[in-house]
Amino acid sequence: MEEHLARKNFVSFFFDEPLGEQWGYSGYEGMDKIFSATTSIPFSQYVGVTMENEVFAIGSGFEGLEEPIPYEFAISNTRTIGGRLYVVGSARSVVRRIDRNNWEKLNKGIHLPAQDEIKTIREQMLFLDAAGFSCVDGFSENDIYAAGGKGDVWNFDGDEWRQIHFPSNMLIESICCGQDGYVYIGAQSGTVFKGRKDQWKMIHRGELTLPFRQMVWYENCVWATSDYGVWQIIGDDVVQPDLPSEVKMCTGYISCTEKTLVLAGYYGVARLENGHWDILINCVQAEKGDFCSE
Repeated sequence: MEEHLARKNFVSFFFDEPLGEQWGYSGYEGMDKIFSATTSIPFSQYVGVTMENEVFAIGSGFEGLEEPIPYEFAISNTRTIGGRLYVVGSARSVVRRIDRNNWEKLNKGIHLPAQDEIKTIREQMLFLDAAGFSCVDGFSENDIYAAGGKGDVWNFDGDEWRQIHFPSNMLIESICCGQDGYVYIGAQSGTVFKGRKDQWKMIHRGELTLPFRQMVWYENCVWATSDYGVWQIIGDDVVQPDLPSEVKMCTGYISCTEKTLVLAGYYGVARLENGHWDILINCVQAEKGDFCSE
């Protein structure tokens, strides 16, 4: 079996369940890369979406596969906005989950080239490289930003999309709508832009090989991560926080709620809550046969 289609294992933990019933486990064969999110609308669930439009959900009395997303596009990311799951991908595609097996395509106002404007495969590839969404976030369901490609940024007002005048054609990887009222965009090499609507400025020119893969807002600042580490964006400054070494090895992916931030990577999972870090999974210890993290 191809490596990227190897067995995928889902391990879940629910705080509200009785002691001894909090952990769950499921496994599926043949799944492609999975994009994960947790939702509160229409159900309190974990929802995973694969690059092949498959949907897997856990929680609220359900565990298993749903019907695939009925719209064909190359999925690149997911985000929970206002409690509901949004999925973005190629050719400026955006869908949101209304209910189990029920998805809504949000394409009003989205401009795509006419068929006679793209006559060759090369022209099609050039368009998909320059446009198309790799990330999404929102202040609410009536104020959403989606971005990707080469400086391709759009704003959704709850009814239709409008293309934003963005001051760069850098490749865009990540986005975060901060509680300070600004949108933060992570571009190639770790470069960061800050703004809203049609007013933007570059606050940091990166010199990294990798861009920031994900950005979230937690405890009054943006947290950004890649396989290289973790950064904070405080005001207009991009800085690396002083983290314990066992936390640094958990970098790669990041997620948060109002109270909890979680880092996950190839070597483990770490949680920050009430100013204290816990190592939930330590893969280095596990390889040595020690399955108990401190």
